[in-house]
Amino acid sequence: MSVRATLYTKPGCHLCEQALGQLDRLRRRYPHELLVVDITADAELTRRYGERIPVLSIAGHESDAPLSAAVLELSRHWLLSLNVACGAFIGGALAAPLMAVVGWHAAAGTLYAAYHLACHQWAFRSFFLFGPQAVYAEQQLADLGVDPFSFVGSQSEGWKMAFCERDLAIYLGLLVAGLVYARRRHLQPAGFLLYGVLILPIALDGFTQLIGWRESTWDLRVGTGLLFGLASGWFVLPRLDASFGLQPASSRYAASAVCDPLPPLSPRA
Repeated sequence: MSVRATLYTKPGCHLCEQALGQLDRLRRRYPHELLVVDITADAELTRRYGERIPVLSIAGHESDAPLSAAVLELSRHWLLSLNVACGAFIGGALAAPLMAVVGWHAAAGTLYAAYHLACHQWAFRSFFLFGPQAVYAEQQLADLGVDPFSFVGSQSEGWKMAFCERDLAIYLGLLVAGLVYARRRHLQPAGFLLYGVLILPIALDGFTQLIGWRESTWDLRVGTGLLFGLASGWFVLPRLDASFGLQPASSRYAASAVCDPLPPLSPRA
């Protein structure tokens, strides 16, 4: 991916020349398209940047001299960072029951407490690992003599994940969308209308459950959550790419490109 960057300069500025040289050295490691703007041609730019030049702007984020490669690094690798963070978040939710089953209850309790900030963690809406079944109905848990809401698990019943079924599906959907987009950076974002249609199932399922009309099932929570995560990734990720000033590197003139000859033109009658 190539970053779009703007460097604000003015004639006779030795720092500007140094910045241009630095960006040229960084080009191989951090491919970018550079637009050099002479601020003396515009009174507003002169007022804004006259005492600061050279100023490097990438997607609205400005960096004064001396320029840092960290600005380009962040712009190029934000998607990798997001995918790693999403994967780690899912991994943490899986680690909590794993720690509990091996007896590390203090560490597991810390993870459960941390994830409780992001999820209600109701037991009858969470997946259980290392037990006889993966899901329990509210009445089943009540019949076992445990709180259907706060029950974490036991050696006989298994241990719940650190977030609910729907949250698991949402974050998995976001991660899948991020991994797919990492391979398909030309993908255009979903429009607002399409996004609204795609998230309608989770809205209906969640709202009717919230007001007590019905109790959702684990497969509906997973299905609507997964669709919501995928749709949100499709809607947001290409727009974030644009906000960071990223665009696909041109490959139209690669050394391996082959040009097919045009067919001969027929003479006019």
